Amino acid sequence: MLKVRLLGRCALESESTIQHDLSCAKARELLGYLACHRNRDLPREVVIGTLWGDMQEEQGKRALRQTLWQLQSALGPFQITASRPLIEADGEWLRLNPDSGIWLDVEKFEGLEKLTRLHKGEPVSEDHFKNLREGVALYRGHLLEDCYRDWCVAQRSELRRKYLNMLSRLMFQQRKRNDFDGAMATALRLLEEERASEQAHGMIMVLHYREGDRTSALRQFQHYKMIMREEFNVPPAKTLVDLYKKIGEELGLDTNDQPGPDVKGGGSFEERMIAILEDIRQEIALNREDIRALKWVDDRKYYSETDEKDD
Repeated sequence: MLKVRLLGRCALESESTIQHDLSCAKARELLGYLACHRNRDLPREVVIGTLWGDMQEEQGKRALRQTLWQLQSALGPFQITASRPLIEADGEWLRLNPDSGIWLDVEKFEGLEKLTRLHKGEPVSEDHFKNLREGVALYRGHLLEDCYRDWCVAQRSELRRKYLNMLSRLMFQQRKRNDFDGAMATALRLLEEERASEQAHGMIMVLHYREGDRTSALRQFQHYKMIMREEFNVPPAKTLVDLYKKIGEELGLDTNDQPGPDVKGGGSFEERMIAILEDIRQEIALNREDIRALKWVDDRKYYSETDEKDD
């Protein structure tokens, strides 16, 4: 079975062969485009317009033929039989052959992400937790990081959004399962991708608080506060301010001359703060879905208005 890895360093793998990096950047992009549209027959004109839109028609056709030959040559050693080509191509259409047995990390990742989606309040099973871990481990880097075509930037952004959501959910589940080292590692990984993540900073503060390391928890808040000021010129989130004040009070520190927060609810202060952070995580996820929906509506409106003008 051929494995195609497009998340992180591009690689073609089989049981006996590993080939890193297709030599031609356009061949990598064409493979990525076919992989991300794996369930569709793609007209050659669409592929040319997307990948070589800055060329004249004949130049674009010639570029596609050359790139397709380079890609098929690279895939040749991995092809099982001539009757099951990895790429099906004729004079008008292109697609990855769904019957070739090809394995795509992008397809596997999106499948795992879909399996981990839960409705609010739905319990997380061991299978969900396993899928979260597997999906996060599979995401070794961003899609075709050296490609800046519009189609790729949009697809990369969508995959990254799914990855961040999975990281966040995994972090909370690790903490809930008392895997505090795992939760810390995932929080740090989340900050590598989104250094202003309120959830990750809050989780690190809570984990330090749990270990009795109040000083490190306060230092994490100061780091978060600096990031919010430098990147967005906004104050830190109230949830983390409340946590900071509570910890500062326990150390006998003056936290901006404000009384400590009264975080309502049952359980320890740590448990209540985790519950608040989890609510924030779900709210952020819902907001992201709303933003995507609004963008879709705006796009549809734009194209509708453009079509009316053309008429």
